[in-house]
Amino acid sequence: MDQDIFAEIEYEASSTPLEKQGSVRAAQSIGVNEPDPIRQKFYDMRELAPNNPLTWNDDSLFYKQAKFMEDFTDDYEEIAEFKMYNPVYQRMGYEKLRTYFTWRTRVRNGEILPIGLSYIYLYIYELISCVGVKSPEDGLNKLYDLWQTLRKTEPDLDAHVPGWIKDFFVYYDMPYSFKDFVSNKNLFMFYSENFLFDTTLPCCLYIWNGASSYNVMKSQYFNSSEEAKKNLLKCFPFVLNKVDEFLESHNLSIQKLMFDGKRVRHLWIPFKKAVFHQWKQFDNREVEFPCGKKYRLTDKRIETSYDFPSKHFKDFVHFFIRMTEIWLRRQTGFKKELNMITSKLLFLDTVTLHGLKPSTFIEFIEKAVKEFLKEKNRVVVNVDVKNLNRIREESLDTTEKLVVKEEDTGINNKLIFSNEIKVANEVPKVREVNSIWHDFDESLTEIEKEALIIIMSGDPDLKTFASSKNIMLEVLMDNINEKAMDTVGDNILSEDFEVYDEYKNSITLDYH
Repeated sequence: MDQDIFAEIEYEASSTPLEKQGSVRAAQSIGVNEPDPIRQKFYDMRELAPNNPLTWNDDSLFYKQAKFMEDFTDDYEEIAEFKMYNPVYQRMGYEKLRTYFTWRTRVRNGEILPIGLSYIYLYIYELISCVGVKSPEDGLNKLYDLWQTLRKTEPDLDAHVPGWIKDFFVYYDMPYSFKDFVSNKNLFMFYSENFLFDTTLPCCLYIWNGASSYNVMKSQYFNSSEEAKKNLLKCFPFVLNKVDEFLESHNLSIQKLMFDGKRVRHLWIPFKKAVFHQWKQFDNREVEFPCGKKYRLTDKRIETSYDFPSKHFKDFVHFFIRMTEIWLRRQTGFKKELNMITSKLLFLDTVTLHGLKPSTFIEFIEKAVKEFLKEKNRVVVNVDVKNLNRIREESLDTTEKLVVKEEDTGINNKLIFSNEIKVANEVPKVREVNSIWHDFDESLTEIEKEALIIIMSGDPDLKTFASSKNIMLEVLMDNINEKAMDTVGDNILSEDFEVYDEYKNSITLDYH
């Protein structure tokens, strides 16, 4: 009867490995007719380990054994169950090793099959060490493919793999940027802290939601209709940009409010919580991520530095999302209102410290939402003058062809038109244009008229004028645009506080 000559591999940490391996070697000559090359390969791998079992989990040992087994393939038919926190080869029995290397062989051939999580992590440890891959880029792509294929059945992977993907861009010199990779794979939701202030991204709200205690994706308004969802997704970055512009006039920004201004610096460990040996030697280089987080790599150490978030960081995130939704609900007539949670407003003390009134801050967000909806519903009609002249000429030509000149019967060349022809020029005018601009002029206050005169004169010092009248410049401009919308039917001022070209010759102000 054949003996299981590899059984001695599985012993408690207190056992002496060389004695046990010696007994295995001795047993190999008893009752075994032919040598097993696979067992011998495993023995040779084990002999890389030192005499002390306490070092069996050592990162450097794992790396040596991984490189030793780098090109090994297998076709074992059975599947041995395996559960181990931070799995390593040295603590795996014969059946487990054969199960793993058979599964790895299939994965390398493009067949990523579900298996125990410990086997999956063992393969990930190889990938992050660039074992069995052509390059760090190849290792990263294989890690991504493995994660995306197995994350539905193994959700635990989501807790570690995104962080290790990011570490690839610090530890290895990748041929493309972290942002490009995240953008191409649409992984922004896993890296909200890196892209929180990039309002150009279409997933801006999703990124902020990932850092918020309030999940807007589950709100009644967000899920009420596609129109409501689009409103929130587009309105939120619009509001952030407007608030940042507002804060800029107070030498502030959203980012400054949400961070304490303290720069934290400490040593950094790559691929934390994985079995990983730092095998690379570094030239001095620096890697910077969005939002200002930096990594400095030298031949001796890796150091990271970043801005420390305010204790009210999550409250700010919660506030901006929820307040945008509150005003959208009200402005669009949504049947159920949403209230701000009082405990989440404590951070507004930070706003007060910078000389701003919390009420002014909240009112400005309301105005930003109104402006978004106004811009969204604005209808712009572009008239091509060349086409208009061509249409007129063609109309006149058609009219001439349809005109029949009556013979002279004493009536002075009376023209007879076909009953089907209606002359476009005879359509009654609804209202004279001058009357509309007169109404606009009458609706303005003296301050608003004076502001318009300053704008049209090209004087750039609008903020000083607004301050002298004890009114916010943005509010003053909004009031003028609202009155223009009510009378003329359109905004006349751009975001840069300039009169649109098509209206410059129409504005006539009766200023006293």
